[in-house]
Amino acid sequence: MDDYLAVSGLDTLRSVAIRESRDNANPLEDGMGKARLVANLRRDMGYGEMIHHFKNYVLRGDAIYGQQAAQDIQSLRETLAAYREMGMNVAEQRAIRDIASVIQAYSERLLTISHLHDEQPGMSASELDARVKVDDAPAIEGLAVLDHQSDQRVAATSAAVGKTLKLLATLAPIVNGLALIMIAVLIGLSMWLFARYVLKPIRRLTQTMNTLANDDVSVVIDSTQHTNEVGQMARALQKFKYNIIESNNYKKRITQLAMHDSLTGLPNRQHFYERSEQWLADVNEEGGQMACLMLDIDKFKPINDTYGHAAGDVALKVIAERLNQVVRKDDFVARLGGDEFVVLVHNADIQANLGRHGELAQLAQRIIDSLGKPFLYEDHKLEVGCSIGIAIAPQHGNQREALTHNADMALYAAKNEGRNCAIQFSRHDELGQIVASSSRDNFPLCMSASQINYGLQDS
Repeated sequence: MDDYLAVSGLDTLRSVAIRESRDNANPLEDGMGKARLVANLRRDMGYGEMIHHFKNYVLRGDAIYGQQAAQDIQSLRETLAAYREMGMNVAEQRAIRDIASVIQAYSERLLTISHLHDEQPGMSASELDARVKVDDAPAIEGLAVLDHQSDQRVAATSAAVGKTLKLLATLAPIVNGLALIMIAVLIGLSMWLFARYVLKPIRRLTQTMNTLANDDVSVVIDSTQHTNEVGQMARALQKFKYNIIESNNYKKRITQLAMHDSLTGLPNRQHFYERSEQWLADVNEEGGQMACLMLDIDKFKPINDTYGHAAGDVALKVIAERLNQVVRKDDFVARLGGDEFVVLVHNADIQANLGRHGELAQLAQRIIDSLGKPFLYEDHKLEVGCSIGIAIAPQHGNQREALTHNADMALYAAKNEGRNCAIQFSRHDELGQIVASSSRDNFPLCMSASQINYGLQDS
């Protein structure tokens, strides 16, 4: 789907919100306006925006990523300017200064990257990354300070509203006493009206404030239709609730972007690290086994070289979609970067499913067959394949580093076999050293898309 209209609409709404927050004198709105700006800073600096484009510029040298990073930096500076216009204390000034210094460092590195790409075209991505690396710690600490200041501001606002409610509750007996003295005949009617239109709404608003203070936004706020002060407080609480929901949504979105690949939507390397360590802990504590299938896409570079990165991106999306279709519901698929993917299979009885026709062998065969099917890019019929290396915990390693290393060794063996096949890691040779052979004598059950009845060798 073309998301351009939605993205444009969100940018317009954000611009309007920033402009209104500058002119709004309401302390509650001002505090949440700053919280919104802090959320914007986190989003625009995240791996889906400025840092993502900056890293792509380092790795690929494509000027479009440099332009996108420069645009993100300008947006960040505008957000910082909007925050400054809303007034700051000493802590906020220091935090904004630290964030601005990191943004400035990224801006200066963009020029350095451009010069290095022009003057030293042979420099590797790792060398270039080391030359332009920026310490993000001051910006991260600055954002934490701004979050803390927003929390304090919200707490102060909540205390002020609570104090007002307590004051109104204190005045209630005085009003009752005056009513008894002045109009004894109407005392019953006065108490009924007061209880219905003042005390009951105030008690409900007090309960609502306590619920919102515990970050529970499921509460329903009534009395918003009233035109008196209670109605004004209820409407203020309604806005307060919406701002909390918006802030929580921003945090969830930032977490989503940090744990998923922006191109394919698959979990990224960090997500893979966390999931594999979690499953390995279950294996070590509760028994069972886990399989790690390392995938490397064959014939992917020619697509990039011949048809451009746009064709490569389409190929990666097709690969991700097909992997999600062939794995089981409980399996885990991630993109580690470039054309590297990984599949994790967690099963207490996985060893019984390894043989020639076992479920794990069938899964590897489905992956090879599915990825080997051609797909269309514009008017071109393109094809890729994949090589798979398999390691199983705990016999091939009960720690993530050892398990993935052994799966990589098996992957190298698969590539040496001629690619487009799956090989399971072989445990020990007679000297007790861990090896991964590319020989078909050691791996007689190497699977390829052109071979139908091949499975995986048991360890």
